Amino acid sequence: MPDLSTSLLGFLAAMLIGALIGLERERHKSELAEPEAPGVRSFAIAALSGATASWLQQNHAFPGLLLTICSLVAITGLLQFAAELYHHREGSSLTTQLALIMSVLLGALAMDSRHLAAALAICTMALLAYKRPLHEAIESLHEDDVYAAARLLIVFFIILPLLPQHAVDPWGAINPYQLGWLVALLSGLSFAGYLAARHFGRTQGSLLTSLAAALVSSTAVTLSLARQSRRLAANEREHLLLAANAAAAWGVMFVRLPLVVALLDPHLGLWVGIREFPLALLCGLFALVALRRSQQTTHGSNAPELRNPFSLLEALQYAFFLAALLLIAHLANTYLSPRALPFVAAIAGLTDVDPISVAMAQQALHAVDPSPFAEAILVATISNSVVRFIIAIVIGQKRFFLPLLGLLLAICLPLLACL
Repeated sequence: MPDLSTSLLGFLAAMLIGALIGLERERHKSELAEPEAPGVRSFAIAALSGATASWLQQNHAFPGLLLTICSLVAITGLLQFAAELYHHREGSSLTTQLALIMSVLLGALAMDSRHLAAALAICTMALLAYKRPLHEAIESLHEDDVYAAARLLIVFFIILPLLPQHAVDPWGAINPYQLGWLVALLSGLSFAGYLAARHFGRTQGSLLTSLAAALVSSTAVTLSLARQSRRLAANEREHLLLAANAAAAWGVMFVRLPLVVALLDPHLGLWVGIREFPLALLCGLFALVALRRSQQTTHGSNAPELRNPFSLLEALQYAFFLAALLLIAHLANTYLSPRALPFVAAIAGLTDVDPISVAMAQQALHAVDPSPFAEAILVATISNSVVRFIIAIVIGQKRFFLPLLGLLLAICLPLLACL
């Protein structure tokens, strides 16, 4: 039998947990004028009932007592809810009844694991308190977003655990599990960035949309802004606004890339971050200056058009692309001079900087000297920056891409000096 002080702490924790959840329900009751709904006292007593049932069940041979208490609370709550529906009265919601049952269970859990019970109580309170934002977020989701999220969860929790966790090629370069984890991670980041882009686009305008959309792809943002530039009249202020959005998106890439590398190799991520974070500040300063010169308020019409970035087909294509880069990087590291890696990185950076950076970070983990791989990431960054500017030249108008020329030089020259 546990000592008295431990039991008393458990009972106290149970009462506070019930009161915490009841506090939120009390506010809900006041806002919706539901005087019959359970409040702070009801929830605290329910949690204490669970704690008492757990204590009696463990120390005085009352098997099934906790289950009986939970069943009684559930039946009572459901009968009350059904009666209120039948008589068309406003009373406690089904969510409140479920929270009451949860309080009983958390009170019982507090007798054995107070910290876990407190954490679950906070999660329960948050789910109750953030009802409106959760509903608004769900309503803003498109049908395709739900399907994409389901596919992403399938990749993470069904496909990924089934992949072999050893190298399957003769050179020992491709581990399907590690490859799948990287693809799932980057796909998840892209999906999260897409949702953030849509949210910021509705509320804050084109600049914040460009910042959030750059979590998906700064190259895609540049392409979208260049297309808008082509449709605009010869208005220097509007083109400066688009250039500011592009610079802000470029700056996000110089923050995102070191963070992605740091997930695989913290030391390499720090090395890259020291050299690229100042460039993010430079892009931010350019964007602020361009915005001030434009003297316009950002509008949602200038927001880059985004589509949902995740599909299983694109994830498979990305996996094959990343596997090829991993194999090329491994073979180049094994059979070629380390000086050949920058050429591989320059070619890969023409399309996307994330896959080659991930491949270099993977190789750097097992290398005695990681500096060639770090330099290759900088080369891929330069290559990708040049490609974005070429997109601005080919698709956008002169008033859009000319201000970006100075920014491109200010980005590439320091990176070249680090090689």
